[in-house]
Amino acid sequence: MTNPKDIANNFNKHFIEIGRNLASEIPYPSNGKSFDTFMSRSNSKVKLQRVEESKVLKLLTTADSAKATGYDKIPNKLLKIAAPYIYQSLTSLFNLSIETNTFPNKLGIAKVSLLFKAGNHNDKDNY
Repeated sequence: MTNPKDIANNFNKHFIEIGRNLASEIPYPSNGKSFDTFMSRSNSKVKLQRVEESKVLKLLTTADSAKATGYDKIPNKLLKIAAPYIYQSLTSLFNLSIETNTFPNKLGIAKVSLLFKAGNHNDKDNY
């Protein structure tokens, strides 16, 4: 396989199916109990707390400049340089999102990069 799109689709299919495949190999409890016996549903709700300007400033200034950009394509180096000028506005935006329970859809997007571990390059489990 040499076409980059085919390679990406093949890896994507593998990693989408791996959880289901592994779960199917877990033996059913032999004592006749269902898995629900070992779990209980929680009625608690997650409550996010307001963020402090000092924490936002610290995170911006300590960001690793060597890390790749995220979905927003803003390099960490630029965030570090701009931190003293933008941290207050960013803190206000973060807190407004928390207070209104409104978050940008783009925050749910992850940039995933495969890293080869060791062994056969053709074995998808080695990534």
